[in-house]
Amino acid sequence: MKNQILDNGLIEFFNTLGTSTAKIEISGSDLIIKPTSASNDGNIILGNSNSTTSDVEFGTPAVPVTLKLVGGGTLTANGNTLNIGSTSPTDTVNLYNVTFSQSLFLTGSASITGSVTADNFIGSVLDINSSSSFTGLPTSEPTI
Repeated sequence: MKNQILDNGLIEFFNTLGTSTAKIEISGSDLIIKPTSASNDGNIILGNSNSTTSDVEFGTPAVPVTLKLVGGGTLTANGNTLNIGSTSPTDTVNLYNVTFSQSLFLTGSASITGSVTADNFIGSVLDINSSSSFTGLPTSEPTI
């Protein structure tokens, strides 16, 4: 059976008490999914928590997608490892105008265009046989 919602009508969900719990509606060209329960705003869950399959995809390979956390927020792995980017195929991850408010641990390598300001660089001594280097560092003690 085919169902059609006409004139930008909404789809509304109710609990057993008849209280509205969620709505799906159109506003202009936007699709809005919103929990409406007064006691708990709830979560919007994509995927099946009981399944071993858990990929969520947005868009198509030919069209870039912007994910906005309009009011800010937290991107978390809920206590697990959060990977950004992929090793196959290799992704490029660009960070623009980023301030790290906690420690930054880097495994692998980074190419930095611009500058890094830090109170301390903590880690192992550079291997003189490698191509690793810091450039633009002071070569003498500052004078007073």
